[in-house]
Amino acid sequence: MNSGFFQKVDHTHYYIMRGLMHDFARMVSRTEYATIDNLQCNKILPTIRHLSILTNSAHHEDPSNDKVEGRIRNAIKAVKYLRTLVLFGKHSSLFFQPFKDVVQKGHHLRVLQISAPYTDIGPLLSNLVNPTHFRYLKLDSGALPQSVSKFYHLQVLDVGSKSDLIIPNGMDDLVSLRHLVAADRAYSSIASIGKMTSLQDLHNFSVQNSSGWEIAQLQSMNQLVQLGVSQLENVSTVAEACGARLRDKQNLEKLCLSWTNSDKLGLSWTNFSTELPRDECENAREVLEGLEPHTNLKHLEIYSYNGATSPTWLATSLTSLQTLRLECCGQWQILPSLELFPFLRKVELRSMQNVVEIPIPSLDELMLIGMPKLERCSCSSIRDLNYSLTVLNIKHCPVLKVFPLFDNYQHSEIEQISWLPHLSKLTIHDCPDLHVNNPLPPSTIVSKLSIARVSTLPSMMGSSYGTLTIGLSADDYPFYEAIPQLITLDDKVLSFHNLRFLTGLEIYNCPNLTTISLESLRQLICLKSLELGNCPELLSSNVPQELTCEYMSGANHSVLPSLERLHIYFCGITGKWLSLMLQHAQALQELSLNDCNQITRLSIGEEENSQPNLTSATEAPSLEYQGRDKLLLLPLNLISSLKKQGRFFAGFTSLEELVIRRCPELISSWAHNDGRWLLPVSLGELEINHVDSLETLQPCFPGNSTRLKKLVVCNSRSLTSLQLHSCIALQELIIESCESLNLLEGWQSLVNLRLLRAHRYLSGYGQDGRCILPQSLEELYISEYSQETLQPCFQMNLTCLKKLEVSSTASFQSLDLQSCTALEHLRIEGSSSLATLEGLQFLHALKHMEVLRCPIFPLRLGSLLGQGYELCPRLERLRIDDPSILTTSFCKHLTSLQRLELYHCGSELARLTDEQERALQLLMSLQELQFGDCRNLIDLLAWLHSLPSLKRLEISDCWSIARLPEKGLPPSLEELVISHCNQELAQQCRTLASKLKVKIDGGICELITRWLVRRTFFHLPN
Repeated sequence: MNSGFFQKVDHTHYYIMRGLMHDFARMVSRTEYATIDNLQCNKILPTIRHLSILTNSAHHEDPSNDKVEGRIRNAIKAVKYLRTLVLFGKHSSLFFQPFKDVVQKGHHLRVLQISAPYTDIGPLLSNLVNPTHFRYLKLDSGALPQSVSKFYHLQVLDVGSKSDLIIPNGMDDLVSLRHLVAADRAYSSIASIGKMTSLQDLHNFSVQNSSGWEIAQLQSMNQLVQLGVSQLENVSTVAEACGARLRDKQNLEKLCLSWTNSDKLGLSWTNFSTELPRDECENAREVLEGLEPHTNLKHLEIYSYNGATSPTWLATSLTSLQTLRLECCGQWQILPSLELFPFLRKVELRSMQNVVEIPIPSLDELMLIGMPKLERCSCSSIRDLNYSLTVLNIKHCPVLKVFPLFDNYQHSEIEQISWLPHLSKLTIHDCPDLHVNNPLPPSTIVSKLSIARVSTLPSMMGSSYGTLTIGLSADDYPFYEAIPQLITLDDKVLSFHNLRFLTGLEIYNCPNLTTISLESLRQLICLKSLELGNCPELLSSNVPQELTCEYMSGANHSVLPSLERLHIYFCGITGKWLSLMLQHAQALQELSLNDCNQITRLSIGEEENSQPNLTSATEAPSLEYQGRDKLLLLPLNLISSLKKQGRFFAGFTSLEELVIRRCPELISSWAHNDGRWLLPVSLGELEINHVDSLETLQPCFPGNSTRLKKLVVCNSRSLTSLQLHSCIALQELIIESCESLNLLEGWQSLVNLRLLRAHRYLSGYGQDGRCILPQSLEELYISEYSQETLQPCFQMNLTCLKKLEVSSTASFQSLDLQSCTALEHLRIEGSSSLATLEGLQFLHALKHMEVLRCPIFPLRLGSLLGQGYELCPRLERLRIDDPSILTTSFCKHLTSLQRLELYHCGSELARLTDEQERALQLLMSLQELQFGDCRNLIDLLAWLHSLPSLKRLEISDCWSIARLPEKGLPPSLEELVISHCNQELAQQCRTLASKLKVKIDGGICELITRWLVRRTFFHLPN
């Protein structure tokens, strides 16, 4: 890595070798290494020792693998010296046969990896001539074959993290095994694991009161480096505990000890209020005393220990200890002096409900979570702790008052050096009595800062150099919370000098915040985005005289030198304040104002030297002071190349996007009486929303030159006329909820129009429902259509229309699609009155079709099929709510259908008819099948198992389906998704997690099970 040979792939755990280094490595290793795939394959020499095979699916291609199969057969001759064989990607049973031949002829194989899920590798491993040569075996299979127990010299067995993996009998015979990579539950299912004396990692040994699982099994396992022991409540005496002989295990570096009742692990500390019987506490103390580890131990974790005191060895023997984690030890009151451990770098204490005080040594990481009685933390060397601490996490400590690095009287010890200079992560939640008297963040390197419900600080989340959000709760599921105590945001709250690399600042829900220090903002030299929301008092007062003078002089125009984006909504900021801010934002590219009631007027300023105040040049001299405060003066530094005052937006020669919402008087003050509104040539997108004062609108451009590509006009109730003659470059036109609009001119001449969503405004065009559309149109969305007939037509019968959606047309009776010959996507919904549907037989290019609440469709479909028409031969996706559409005469034409959705099929549908089931069996290409919101559907398709190509089955909101089909699921199925369904069905699907990918209510079943297993033992999530 340091030499640049390998590079990490994004945020994964994988590394790759790139470019010339990769080519060089392949060249020098060509006599010993070879790769077979469908992309390339060099000649395989007889000296080859390491061979990797990539099937086509590894490249996300067609899984036929014909070329790969042939190359593998040729490779069989060159396996004499083969030591390593790796297979990546899925494959067919035919493909697997030549691979078996390679394995069985490779008599000297040491390493075998098969990264192909659900491969039946049992027969392959059972037929090996001499399995004792194997040292490394990695399988991504749903089951571990019995033959693995005969691999007596195996050193590494990697079977992944499948929690339901069945461990075969005889695994204890693998006496040479050093590493078993498996889910924690797998370790607990190996009887007499103590025979595996070479094992170095035993993440969970679950003590049981039965032969083969007693704690004495650990006695001779002296090669262990990592050991986890759970269910220690099953150890009765100190003699039994001593029988594990942990003190003899010199190689042991990490030890996890857990007393379960582990269904409580990971829960809130408030659930641990009951005291246990004294004899149980005494037994736990004695058992822990007998589990003394070797002095070389570096990492110790103890869970659910019920004793009241520390074991004697914790304070006297563990001289090499580096990390200590204690959790859910409810009776433990007095901790050992942590300063006794000279190498201790990390301490994590969770749910220790009786601990009142903690002595803290010099540490790198400290976590205190769920400590209901913790009142104070002490430290003998604050200077050392201040310098060493990199991670500090304090949560749910409701009575904590004293923490040495936060108290005023302790500052004298660190005043000569920086406060927490190396801290990278700081989290403080739910500590109402803890007073933090320093501004945050403490340094420029803080990668995670999370503060919530601390009396002296506002809630905040972010980092020193990315985005910092104030007012957003930092819980697992963030929500906005009000911060009433924040009045002034200055360097007493935020250490702005540590935020000089900050790129984004967001401030929300501060009802009493009135001021942000401009002097402090001046230090945010890298700030690119500033967002202020729901701060009704923010900058609502008068601008101080000294700032006004500074503004007038044109000095110090570098408060926000890098600011590109400014969004303000629901704030009380005045026009005068915002004008001042904009004067200092010379790089601003995006400005958004929403619901800022103190800004009522907008103007464009003169050059600074010719405009002596913050008012517009067109403003009357008698304008009252309050009116000046409500005027937003856009300074000239925001207007590229503009040399004089311009009244309209046409002067913004770099403006690309303009959005105006709920500003009823703004446009009317700029537009002429005839609705003409001069806009800049550079404008590419224009949105007008909730502007009720406008009756006529005609966008115009200087020199009749325009780049406007998208126009959106919504919720403008008084608009009666929209004229588009000048919008000749328009590609997208969206008009919605403009009830009075009765005149739409110029849209038919828009030769570049690609998308039209005009809803009912097309009703007045064309005769007898014939609507002449631009030839360039690709997408058309129609709803609330008032005429009875609709027939989209195109000049010269040339059409590019690929997508048509018709919905919510109550008076709609006839739809003619014969001119839409290029249509690929058709959606018809809510057309209950539709009586005539023509032109379906001409839609030969149709790929996606959705028909909902359209009773005429099945009848019209049947009529056309009866006339011998071949309908929808290229259809790939179909979504319907009426299964009567599924007839054998229709389905036999759907040779390309890949996805079928049955959605909201009505209360009367309990099961499909025999005719419909027979029809669906004809869908040989179907890969995805979904049942959605069919709440009375009782049975799934009995023949589901016979669909040869089905890969994904999804069932959502089908409460009456209680089980999968009796004949099972198709072998080709890869993914099963269940959402909001019967719990009996969900439980049955969970049992299939080892065979395919199962998702239940949004979560992957395998991962959920794995998480529960980790909670049950000792690996708790953060």
